[in-house]
Parts: sequence; structure tokens; C-alpha cells
Amino acid sequence: MRFRKSQSRVCRKIVEYEYTESQDGSKIRLLATTFCQIGDGVDPFRVLPQFENPRLDSVFLLRNCMRAFGTEAYVERWVPAMMSHPHVLLSTVFLVSNWLDMLAGLPGDSTRTGFVRAEIMGMVSERIRNPHMYDTASTIIIIVHLLAGEIWRCDESILRFHVSGIAKLIALCGGMINFEKAYVAELSASCCFQCDLVCEAKPLPTLISWQPPDYTADDDIAIPESPLFCPRVDFMTVPNDERCSPSTCNLLRDMRDLTDLFISKNAANEVESDLADVSAAYLSSTGLDYSTKVAGIRERLALLPSADLPGHQGTGDWVYEACRLTAMIYTASIVCSLPLSIAAHPSQNVLWVEAESLIEPHDRQIVLTTHLSELLLQALERTDLANVWNGMAGVLYWITTVGAAAARTPIMPTMLQRPLYSKPCKPRVRQCLAMYSMRAFVLLGFKHQMPILLSQKRLFRVQELIGTYG
Repeated sequence: MRFRKSQSRVCRKIVEYEYTESQDGSKIRLLATTFCQIGDGVDPFRVLPQFENPRLDSVFLLRNCMRAFGTEAYVERWVPAMMSHPHVLLSTVFLVSNWLDMLAGLPGDSTRTGFVRAEIMGMVSERIRNPHMYDTASTIIIIVHLLAGEIWRCDESILRFHVSGIAKLIALCGGMINFEKAYVAELSASCCFQCDLVCEAKPLPTLISWQPPDYTADDDIAIPESPLFCPRVDFMTVPNDERCSPSTCNLLRDMRDLTDLFISKNAANEVESDLADVSAAYLSSTGLDYSTKVAGIRERLALLPSADLPGHQGTGDWVYEACRLTAMIYTASIVCSLPLSIAAHPSQNVLWVEAESLIEPHDRQIVLTTHLSELLLQALERTDLANVWNGMAGVLYWITTVGAAAARTPIMPTMLQRPLYSKPCKPRVRQCLAMYSMRAFVLLGFKHQMPILLSQKRLFRVQELIGTYG
């Protein structure tokens, strides 16, 4: 079913955000005046707390933080927590310092980021030694800020260390259900989930066992729809974005249906395995229906041409191309029961081999040896990432999260179906995809907390069913 684009829906944004200089100016002034009640004629920026290291400019970093991550919902929901203590406010900038390192093309930490990390680690150490500050919401938030920024280095041992620490502190504060400030616990758990998804790591039971409340979509609110989250019969926000061509929308519908089919089939199998009187004929018909539908999705995907090829509607459409490449990884992962990090290798991805058999022989060798996550990042960076695709922000979240997980170096060689002819993904590709994923998470997570949590849990379920966790 196709929906007509209505002007009212085109104008609605998923998040109130625009990547401009005016974006940070008003919000940084709000931070300053909120942190300290000041009179007329006083420069509000002088009252903001400063780092101990004189080489660090907190105002510069806070300005950039508001520009890159400061949605209206972020200010409304997180600024009160940031104002609770200078440590909380200052720790906020660790993520943006890493973001600036990425934009500058640095392979790792800048000197500035190293200084910020050292100061925040000092804050955490001080709080851990203080029994009055150890198990508090502000301490959890500081570690969450540290965790979010560490996504840039993609050091999985460090990320897991921080995730475990956050989970322990949430448990000490009453757990997910009894935490005094529920939104802090939920956003903290969601940030942990984001890092686990990117690392293809099994989520901690103390966090993943918590079930979000039931969610009902309001037709008057634009929501971050994606193949992981579509609470209505069909997409309503995605088709109305100017970036979403009919081909792209149909592809996203196929990915949504594939997700639903895959999870539903496995849920049915789990129920049927407990019922001794289920007929063999019923089981056979259920499996046949699934196979037929998935075969259709797979066939349609294989026929979609690259945006690099001339002469078709998707030529030069890099949003379409990013969706196509992600779909190639995602579908092969589900169809072949392979972790995303293995399905992104061209030699392991049967769909990619089938689809690219149609191109010229001299180009085929390059395509069949280049990691799919590298091709995905190239396509993404030819789109408007600054404003996170507006009405397709949920789709961008799915793409960057799947892409970042796919860019990992596989650690399960016994699962490989054939030798790896392609090289491992370049570390910077994984770093950039992980950072873009974290930014999409932050920009969406404060206004659309439940949709993002539900999306994360759905992707966890997919990762579990394809055998990611062994």
C-alpha cells in the first residue's frame, strides 16, 4: 500500500534539531544562566565550571556539544541532571571531544580528548571513594558520559568495563524498576545497549531483563520508524521524507517484514517445541510460508542496482545506496545465520556475490574484496549526516548500528563458510560508524526513548537468533 505525501507530515520533524551555529548559542546560554542565577550585565559564560587543566576550554566544548547533540528534548530532560553537580556538566563534553576528533580526521585521541578523559576518570575515582557519592544518579550519569565517548576508540574491554559498572550502580540504586529517577536508569541502560549492539556483545541480564512499558503510536507525532520499529500497519513518517524514494521505501518495508518474519518464526518454533501434539503438516506449512516470503525478499534485494551504476532511478541516490548496502548485510546475516561482522565480508555474503555477478568483470574484483562496511561508510558520508536525515532518522539509526556491528573483526572463524578473501574492515571505518550510531542514538533517545529501546531490544533478538553470542 502506498501513502500520499501530505504537506503537514512533510513539515513535521522527528526531533527539534538543526545543525547550525544558532543551535548552540541559545542552549549554551541556557546552561550558563541555569547553572548560576546571575544579574544583568554579567557574562553568563564566565560562571560555567572549568576543568582543572587550564588547556581545556569548557565553554568551547559545551558549545560544540550543544551544536552536535543538543536537541530540545536533550535540554529539557538532561540539563536538569547536568546542573546537579559541576562534574556532571563537565563530563558531558567527553563525547563531543571525540566527535571533534573524528571530524578532524584523527586516527585516535587528540591531546584535548586525553586531558578530558583523565579529568573525568579522576571525578569517577573521587566518587567511588566517597560513600556519599558512590551510588548516586549523578555518578551513573558521569560514567554514562564516559561510556558514550569511549565508543570512538571501540575498545571493547573498556566499553564492557563501563557497562558493567553502570549495571552494578543501577542495581545498588534499586534496579531498573525501583530507581528513583526512572528516566536516568532507562537512558543509562539504553546507552549500555547501544555499546553492546555495536560490539555484538550479549547484554547483561540485570539490564536486558527489564521490559519497557507498552508503547502506543500517536498518529500526530513523527516517530523514528525503521526496519526495527514500525508500530503501525505501515510506515507513516518515513515515506513523507523527501530523501525516501519509492524504491528505498519498498526496500525498507522488505527489511521490516524480514525482521518480523524471522522473529515470529523463531518465536513460533519455541512454542511448538513445547507442544507434543503439534502436527508435522502444520510445522511444514509454517516453514514453507516463511521460506517463500524470505525468498521473495532476497530476490528483490539481489536485483537492486548500485547507485554507482548509471541509467536507473537510484543513480546517485546515496540514501538509497546506504539502505541497499545495509540490507545486503542484514539479510545475509538472517538468511545464513551469520553474525553481522561475518556477513559484511563479501566472500561470506552469498547475496552480495549473486548481486554483483551482474557487473563488469574488471570492477567485480574490487567490489568482491572490499568490506561492505567500508562501502557503506562511503555512501553515508555522501548524504546529509549533519541533520540525521530528519524524517528518516530512525532508518539512519538502524543503518549506522548495523554497519558498526558489521565492521567488527570476526572472532568466530569456525563459522566461516569459505575463506576470507577480503581484508578486515579498516579501524577508522568502524570508529566512524560507531560514532555516527551513537550520535543518532543521542539525538533520538531523549525524545523517543521507548521507540529506541524497543528498536534495541529487537536488534538484540535478531543478533541472538543468528547465533552472535555462540
